[in-house]
Amino acid sequence: MAGLTAMNNRLQALQRDLLVPSTDDDYLFDNMPTLAEWQGATAVKVGARGKTNLELLQIDAQLLRYRSVLRGERADAIRRIRDIIGRWRLRRGPAAARSRRFTAMGVMDSIVTILCDNVVYDRAEWLRRHDYRAGPIDRIRGGFSENGATVQSLRKSLIQEFSSIGCAAHVNDSMNEADRRILDAFGLRPGAGFHGGAACFSAAAWAQEHVRGKIESYGDPLTIHAIGDLRVERNGKDTHRYTVDQNGVIVDPTWRQFFRLPQIGGTPAIFVGTIDDMIALVADRSLPMDKVAGIYSGTKVMAYLQRKEEEEKSKASKKPNKPEETTEEP
Repeated sequence: MAGLTAMNNRLQALQRDLLVPSTDDDYLFDNMPTLAEWQGATAVKVGARGKTNLELLQIDAQLLRYRSVLRGERADAIRRIRDIIGRWRLRRGPAAARSRRFTAMGVMDSIVTILCDNVVYDRAEWLRRHDYRAGPIDRIRGGFSENGATVQSLRKSLIQEFSSIGCAAHVNDSMNEADRRILDAFGLRPGAGFHGGAACFSAAAWAQEHVRGKIESYGDPLTIHAIGDLRVERNGKDTHRYTVDQNGVIVDPTWRQFFRLPQIGGTPAIFVGTIDDMIALVADRSLPMDKVAGIYSGTKVMAYLQRKEEEEKSKASKKPNKPEETTEEP
């Protein structure tokens, strides 16, 4: 049968394509048989198809769904086809092996099983694949290292949040699609900047609950910042959120999103320090200094800067004037 030959060709192409992984959203999905190919492979005789094998018609319906443009339809259709084939085998029992549709069912089962095992989006499996292992160094000068346990804990929290029910990106067809719509959209790959519309909001709330301890100052290695009670603060335009304690120590998990990644490799993934430390970090990496004021235009950081300026002026005003040198005539 021409339909069965076409399905076998699809299976062989699928097995070949498995050897060449791709990040394309549709990777392996184009090897799914069409409805015409499936019907051709299972039409044993005219008029008989589906009368005693309702599973054939059920698979027809799922193949129609597979061509839907709605997100999640393809993944659900593939899983349902696999379940339908299982029910067919269970219902037919030993007689299934004598069915003239047995070979077509087997080919379709092989195809959907490969797809489910490799590319069909499954949140639990997707989370397992992205459960990154923490590196040995957690705290570095100026904050937390990008591969340390603290940053990995933040990344895991954000990945779980943005893939959960209620989030716009929680429905996907393929693992690659979920990577693009969650990892790439919110900067959640290792070394990325934790960016995106909601990343800084969620990351700041996470920092408020989880970041504690002491960090070596970036600007002055002899100074150790003891992180106090953190409060979430927004900048003047509410385009960025971070946390700050009563001493002006900022904890910002998403600061790197404002700068080009090649320039910030090796810097703290979560910044901890005063605004002076941030200025020192930006200057050290030759980053655009004009961005800093906009990023941290929240009231607490600004109040800290103003207070510091007043203290500097006060110190300057209290310095004794140097007496003028006089020369006496002999």
